Amino acid sequence: GTTSMCVGGSTTLSSTPGGGTWSSIYPNVSISASSGTATVTGTSTGTAVITYTAGGNFVTKVVTVNGSPSSFGGPSSVCQTEAVTLTNSTTGGRWSSASSNVTVSGAGTTASITGVSAGTAAITYSIGTCSATTTVSINPLAANTGTLIAFAPGGTTTLSNVNTGGTWSSGTPANASVGLTSGIVTGLTAGTTVNITYTLPTGCKSVSSVAVNAQPAAIG
Repeated sequence: GTTSMCVGGSTTLSSTPGGGTWSSIYPNVSISASSGTATVTGTSTGTAVITYTAGGNFVTKVVTVNGSPSSFGGPSSVCQTEAVTLTNSTTGGRWSSASSNVTVSGAGTTASITGVSAGTAAITYSIGTCSATTTVSINPLAANTGTLIAFAPGGTTTLSNVNTGGTWSSGTPANASVGLTSGIVTGLTAGTTVNITYTLPTGCKSVSSVAVNAQPAAIG
């Protein structure tokens, strides 16, 4: 059988002739034996020597019990183009994902997950042959579009976003206001710059910086 397993996993060992006994003095494994076959289950990390004795002779086998990854910490969703951090308290692992919806940059027990395209992605943390997987949802987020200049007082410009269902807000309403659902920005204080934010129900936000300029003087 294989010589490594995860905590809670097992491997089957066999030897001849039948009728012998299986044993181990190591506390990190348990053995369930039947004649020349034994099921060895890992109970804690480390190595263990398994002994099979038959007809006054014995043979041994060293098995390794690897630690299984613990549960994941961190959010279960990320906005497109943005990043979140996932953690796993079990050391010695490697982060990966086969999905093109994310990029994964892992260092030790921490990984940065960046949303690339909307959808879901399975994130895996592996320690040897042991692994754990969690699913992350990537919520859509597009950049705002429109002219980023409004004239004051009273001039307007309209911003829009291809992702529907969101609301607009102004970082400095005294300098420029914006319609909650229309995206119409009205310049109020010339010589200022105002952040206009579009927030989706998922919490994803797209921010545009709008310059509020003075109205041009009348042509003489």
